[in-house]
Amino acid sequence: MYICLGALKNGFKAGCRSLIGLDGAHLKTCFGGQLLTAVGIDANNTSWVVAYAMVELENKDAWIWFLELLCKDLSIHNNGSGWIFISDKQKGLIPAFDEVVPSASIRFCARHLWTNFTKKFPGLVMKDAMWKCAKATTLPYYEIAMEEMKELNKDAYDWLTDPERPPKHWCRAFFPAGHNCDMLINNACESFNSWILRARSKPPITMLEEIRVKLMSRIRVRREKMRAYHGNTCPKIMKVIQKNKVKAAEQCTATFSGELKAEVENISGTKNVVDVGLRTCTCRIWDLNGIPCKHAISTLFGLRLEPDDYVSPCYLKETYMRIYDNCIQPTNSMDLWGRGDGPNILPPAYTRQPGRPKTKRTKQAFENVINGTAKAGREQRSVKCGNCGQIGHNKVTCKSHLPSKKTTTTTKKKTTNAEGSQQQKEKRGPLTPNELRKKVEERLAYQRNKMAALRAERLGANRPRRGRPPTRQPTASASTATMPPTAPAPTTSRASSDNAATSTRSSKRVRQNSSRGNDK
Repeated sequence: MYICLGALKNGFKAGCRSLIGLDGAHLKTCFGGQLLTAVGIDANNTSWVVAYAMVELENKDAWIWFLELLCKDLSIHNNGSGWIFISDKQKGLIPAFDEVVPSASIRFCARHLWTNFTKKFPGLVMKDAMWKCAKATTLPYYEIAMEEMKELNKDAYDWLTDPERPPKHWCRAFFPAGHNCDMLINNACESFNSWILRARSKPPITMLEEIRVKLMSRIRVRREKMRAYHGNTCPKIMKVIQKNKVKAAEQCTATFSGELKAEVENISGTKNVVDVGLRTCTCRIWDLNGIPCKHAISTLFGLRLEPDDYVSPCYLKETYMRIYDNCIQPTNSMDLWGRGDGPNILPPAYTRQPGRPKTKRTKQAFENVINGTAKAGREQRSVKCGNCGQIGHNKVTCKSHLPSKKTTTTTKKKTTNAEGSQQQKEKRGPLTPNELRKKVEERLAYQRNKMAALRAERLGANRPRRGRPPTRQPTASASTATMPPTAPAPTTSRASSDNAATSTRSSKRVRQNSSRGNDK
């Protein structure tokens, strides 16, 4: 069952670029089957669904039938000359391209290419090297990236240069200019398949009706949002231009030749030639996507021109509104449909699959599960040091300032002791920063402990004694007689000692009073 609504077909013809993404998705019902989709790109670099079809199996015959109907609806002639088809190399799709659109430009999704690449050559460094080859926009940059890949791993280089994977299908350096699209991945179809995930688990008629309603609602919402947007260029394209403006101001310097041509020098020392009249740059970024690159913006700034005026017309708000003015019309429910004269439509044949029915697809190793949905991981880059420029560490953990282990060799020196025997004494080289730091910490700890001991000794010497002050000893002249040594007094209780002290003090007071009376 093939469906291409009139609003979708007319909207694609009104302003979408000549690029179509193809993909297939499993239907999660007891009847089985596949859902083939064709998705285009609108003026804001978002997806625009063109057609979809329900087939029994994903094979060569199904794709040929789908492509023939699609070419008829979109008026694709001359064997697809001037058109671009991007896919994930589904089953039977490559032979279908050769039969239906042999003159079209075929692209393979670079993310699926990397998925197969990382199974044999894992690692972050190999991943960065592979994506560097795919994103190279010129042949010299592509050759340099491939030489780096060859130095890293010869087998990976042979795998990428295999005749089954020609670079014209996955490298930007081999993409033709003039299509205003440098896409490397088939995210438009992947996002649409995940968007209709719940609908794919319902019966055929219910699924197709739910897809139609979702598309009708999305077209209206996007049209209203863009109508409230103030600007001539679509918002996603403006973000790219703003980033290029910052790069042009920080990294580029333009030198003009007297016409609309300029030689732009980058901060790295390389140079590119920009022709404003032809809207081209030797880096080929402006040629591929139709958005001024940083070299072109630097030239336009020098000519006192506005970069927004040199964006391709396919990115303008006017083009976007022309696409989304084609709305899907509402329809009545099935109870109000008229009965046709043809035979009754029978449901698909039911064949029970072995095992428990699966509702979720098998996820790849690079995918993360966030809030119950699978999302492709962010592109990671290997850590590169800002001091020495090597890969694998950053400038915080860089050890380039430390002496190498070869320089810290030990030298042996012979010494003679008192008995005349010779001993070998090892002499080390300069200490490392960690050893010097440890030595200083030990010296500080020793000084700290020594000062604490001196402070404690001084406090002990100046501290007053607690209790009664010591009694004065009588001198030899004052004493009339020397008392014989007596035995030590027995220990008594505290009460008895207090009574003895009291009696002693009272008798002393009586003697003093008697002496005063005798004097009188």
